[in-house]
Amino acid sequence: MTLHTIGDSHAWLPFLQIGRAVTHYLGPGTMKRIGHHEETLLHDVVRSMGPLPLQPGGALVFSFGEVDIRCWVHVHVSQRCRELGELLHEWTSNYLDKVRSVPVFAPLEALCVLAITPPVTAAQAHNVDFPVAGSDADRARYTAFANSMLAAGCAKRGLRFLDSYSRYVGDDGMMRPELADNSVHIGNVDGLRSLLVEQGLIEKR
Repeated sequence: MTLHTIGDSHAWLPFLQIGRAVTHYLGPGTMKRIGHHEETLLHDVVRSMGPLPLQPGGALVFSFGEVDIRCWVHVHVSQRCRELGELLHEWTSNYLDKVRSVPVFAPLEALCVLAITPPVTAAQAHNVDFPVAGSDADRARYTAFANSMLAAGCAKRGLRFLDSYSRYVGDDGMMRPELADNSVHIGNVDGLRSLLVEQGLIEKR
């Protein structure tokens, strides 16, 4: 089986630790951008990966959304007067529609969407190029809401939702500090690895 990951740094850094995936890092992309503007980006990336269809048991895992939550949702809600539910429904639906349309001749369940990673504190997430917008509590709420919409949207479209979020979130809705790296990513990949094994996407070793 071959596992490919496509997306932002969350589709790259944790999977490098696991070491059993072919990663396709697209930079600090957002699900909003994928859904609204990049009409052919996902298609072009998949076509560049080599002959299709996927081998039996192979899968594509898409990961976008953490940058949306960290930098943009609060801006649109607080400054542009967008209603949160409407905004997240629009962004997640358009993103999932793009994933659903990827030209892979394989069962739909081979198209997987990774949950958005729980947020870390603003102090830990601070990056001058991608400033944090919203309080820690705001971003925890946005993440939980967005993941619930991704899960429902995947079920509606026949896609597979990979709920890594529940394995890393603390009681306050934030990333459990002992499981994070020194930035915004999963640091301890044991939970992610076990999820992939349970889903039959990688073999247990």
